[in-house]
Amino acid sequence: MAQASALPLVSATALVSGGAPERGPALLHALGLGLLNVVSVVALYRAFAVGPLSVVAPIASSYAAVTVALAFMLGDPPAPGLMIGLVAVAAGVVVVAAARGAAAGERPRSRGAGVAWAALASAAFGAVFFWLEPIAGELGPVWPIALMRAAGVVALGLLRG
Repeated sequence: MAQASALPLVSATALVSGGAPERGPALLHALGLGLLNVVSVVALYRAFAVGPLSVVAPIASSYAAVTVALAFMLGDPPAPGLMIGLVAVAAGVVVVAAARGAAAGERPRSRGAGVAWAALASAAFGAVFFWLEPIAGELGPVWPIALMRAAGVVALGLLRG
């Protein structure tokens, strides 16, 4: 619902900000990121549904580490301070994921399935944010969001039947 309700405003903003983008690879990449973003959101909500929130939320929220890892693998080494932050994130995720027992008020759930879905959400969100920067550099700051949103609305509409 949120995907569809925001689409007209984001699209109007994109049109006002500079007309329609030229056809090309960046446009297709933005649409592809929209589909990957749907995978991210579906995996996140599935993780919340099947796993303990106290375990899956920190894992899913570590997507920034995925973004930095992608940059590193493609030749952009992180600054030393960022490396310290990444180590802290990784340690925190391991500690939380390995913790025994659910937090107060949480019903027992399958930890394994929740962790797998949360890891997928983290990986997919990390990839979306990594690839968004070069696409925004080519299409501007608003068009990638409008195109991603449009692709997401179509994909979710097809999933719902």
